[in-house]
Amino acid sequence: MEKEIKDLRLHIDGLAQLITNIEDSDEVLACKDSLFFSKAWLGKCLGALGTPSPYPKDGERKSVADIEPTADTVSHDVTKTATGWEEKNNIEKIDWLRQEIGNILKEDYLISDAYRPVSRTEAIARTNAYTELCEARFWLGFALEAIKKEHEK
Repeated sequence: MEKEIKDLRLHIDGLAQLITNIEDSDEVLACKDSLFFSKAWLGKCLGALGTPSPYPKDGERKSVADIEPTADTVSHDVTKTATGWEEKNNIEKIDWLRQEIGNILKEDYLISDAYRPVSRTEAIARTNAYTELCEARFWLGFALEAIKKEHEK
């Protein structure tokens, strides 16, 4: 289960990185926040499963040097691995991201009966991760709506 959650966290991190290549709007920025919150809630799932924290210096940080790097981040240029990303226009990028988030919501362990939460904490974290992914997708829908309204003026 730990590997699946870490892989999902990497996938979500990659999607959040792709958002930096979309024209900024309040809706797009809110989507990115929701993706990061979903990733953070999945981190809470890992903790509930007994996975050691990637941030062992909690409560002991005194300088920038003490701040650990963010866990489960994509270290390559995701625009090179997302099929045709660089050729897509802004609307196509938003639509593609919405579809990709939708695919995660359909296929992922977050809604699968095959993976029962081991604790109340994991169940809450899993639900919140799912909710944040739904909200990320909603925000991209709102972004498309705002683009449409702007072009109707």
